[in-house]
Amino acid sequence: MVKAVLFCSLLANAAFALLIARDAPSRYDSWQRIELGSVSGSGEASRSPKPGAPRAARREGPDASAGEYYAALLSLGLDDEEAKTLVLAKLEREARSALDPPADTYWREGPESRIDHALAALEAEQGVRQKLLRAFGDGAAGEPVFTRLFRPLDPYLRFLSSEEQLAVRRARLEAQRAAAAVGPVSDAVQTRRGAAPAAGPGPDFSAALRPSSLLEYELRESPLASRLRAATDALSEQEFRDAFVLLRSMQSGGSLRDHLDMRAELERLLGARAFARLWAGRDPTFSAVAEVARRRGWSEQTTMQAYELLVRLDEQMLGMIEASGNDPAAVSDRLRELEADASARLASVVGEDGAQALLRSRATQSIPADEAGIPLGRANRAR
Repeated sequence: MVKAVLFCSLLANAAFALLIARDAPSRYDSWQRIELGSVSGSGEASRSPKPGAPRAARREGPDASAGEYYAALLSLGLDDEEAKTLVLAKLEREARSALDPPADTYWREGPESRIDHALAALEAEQGVRQKLLRAFGDGAAGEPVFTRLFRPLDPYLRFLSSEEQLAVRRARLEAQRAAAAVGPVSDAVQTRRGAAPAAGPGPDFSAALRPSSLLEYELRESPLASRLRAATDALSEQEFRDAFVLLRSMQSGGSLRDHLDMRAELERLLGARAFARLWAGRDPTFSAVAEVARRRGWSEQTTMQAYELLVRLDEQMLGMIEASGNDPAAVSDRLRELEADASARLASVVGEDGAQALLRSRATQSIPADEAGIPLGRANRAR
């Protein structure tokens, strides 16, 4: 009896399996028929997507294939995330295959050829984004599946929008290409002059970024921010931001009074020693002071003490000129008194000969007007 029951159960299971094999469509065969750009209008690939699926299946135009491919994947039973993942993979694979591999002609070309390839890859990546936006609408930028392609492109720049990050990447590459093209010649010229190669101007993002985004970018990436960080590490975030804004404003020009006020506020924020270190990085006078110190064998501490006295002398002279209505002749006697007092203070640090050498070197130097924020000629007249 038991054997008969088991035999009947086996027959029932076998019959059920045969029915499934006969009636169910082959998911594998249907999958094989689906190719991006070649989806037919009938059969398994043309089934309607699941209720509630994004309207991407019947788009007309150059991106209709991406929408049709997405709809066909849904019709096979894939969920939304799986289907979009495969659409993205297809688009990226096609974009990569359309790119020529980077040329390895190192004996003829420098790094600019690799930069050209990187720019082409950036454009191809942008093409994929545009196809996704056209196929799935503006909401594609916020889809979790597409996050790595849209934002953040750079985790260190996530305060920028996707479009701004792309502009930054493109500008950086273009600046690298320009630098690679002229760098060796520029370096050779600098070497013949006996100076270290100077860094060229960085990329200009002012047209690509909103003012608030530009400030955030410069706070992190600009040479000016690097000089400020090198001068002091004791600032809070807000103090650093305030000091950077002051420095940036000083570079944009303005009246002598504005310059002196911003300079005083900057020194208050940084402290006298850190302010002197920061100012030394942008003041040609410091190069002259450092050369005098090198020839005479002064220590770094002695050199900075002497330089701080010269910085203070400049501030006093500029303040006096501003108070006189920008008429140095009206206060010439007082200016000579200030210089004599500074000479005595310098002599107490580096000796009489050292003080005179510093004052002579100072007389030949001045901060460029576009950096100091002083109208051309005022800084020179103050010396």
